[in-house]
Amino acid sequence: MIALPGMYRHFLKRAGWYAATFIVAVSLVFLLPRLGPVSYTDILKANMTFGPMTAEQREELISAYMKEHDLDKPLWIQFRSYALRILKGDLGKSLNFNAKPCAAMIGEKIPWTLGLIIPAVALAWIIGNLLGALAAFRRGIFDKGIYRTSVFIGSVPFFCFGLLLMYLFYSLFPVVDSLGGYSPDIIDKGWNSRFLPSVLSHYWVPFLSIFLVLIGGQAAGMRSTTIYELESDSMKYAETLGIRRSKVFFYCLRNALLPQLSGLAITIGTMVGGSLITEIIFAYPGLGTLLFDSIKSRDYPLIQAVSLVVTVATLCLCFAVEIISAFVDPRIKASFENDGGAYASN
Repeated sequence: MIALPGMYRHFLKRAGWYAATFIVAVSLVFLLPRLGPVSYTDILKANMTFGPMTAEQREELISAYMKEHDLDKPLWIQFRSYALRILKGDLGKSLNFNAKPCAAMIGEKIPWTLGLIIPAVALAWIIGNLLGALAAFRRGIFDKGIYRTSVFIGSVPFFCFGLLLMYLFYSLFPVVDSLGGYSPDIIDKGWNSRFLPSVLSHYWVPFLSIFLVLIGGQAAGMRSTTIYELESDSMKYAETLGIRRSKVFFYCLRNALLPQLSGLAITIGTMVGGSLITEIIFAYPGLGTLLFDSIKSRDYPLIQAVSLVVTVATLCLCFAVEIISAFVDPRIKASFENDGGAYASN
């Protein structure tokens, strides 16, 4: 199957909306630090700590920094300079971490965040949807137990669940020795026989705090969707034909998964924010902790850089889910055909 103009028009339209959202995000990231009662340049001057230096050296450094970023010019020129640097991949330099490039600092933290988010979301989506479908299909006590548990767990905020697990596994039953991504006494952070087991032992509690909340929401949503599919005319007709219940369940599961895939784009935004809060609670060395540290030290360039990277990553993930849904969901394909964007086979 090949996509013809209808599909392309849809993707271009969606890409335009995401591009507009990106422009708004860049504008907000630039403007918000400048809307406070204190001048943005005064805040930067007060928080520049590039190591020990004399007063003259500090003034020279501040002057060079302001000139480099056009901070001594009108606001629109500052925004133009900022936007051009963003397009070139230059996220600026940190004010409180020895002028280290923000991109390099974010690059060090991204693997930790992705390693926490991707497995949690993937497993929660698969297991949660299977549990929700089984609950709707089997009904009875199994359905009541799964539904009530999933609604309760799915409604708990990420930080509340994280604090509960922290109390259970760090205080009540201390199976993890410390917060963070690994034991604090480890100096060699290479992937050696001591560092890797420590990372894994510190990984599973933050992972559970995200996974269990997500699995609850997925199971509750999948149960409702499966019940709707089971009561549809097509499924009732399949049962009257004598088709095995296992096969009816498979057809029902396939149809019910399509809305869940589309709804994943909505879940991603909440999930990203929740994972960042989870990292802060457990002092996990990801983007959430980096953002928290930058806020505490009022490192505005780093705050802007992390916020922008998280926003762009969320937009890209949502757009990717929409593209996958368009190719997988036959109802979306049919809408393209009705709109004149027909599909043709090779």
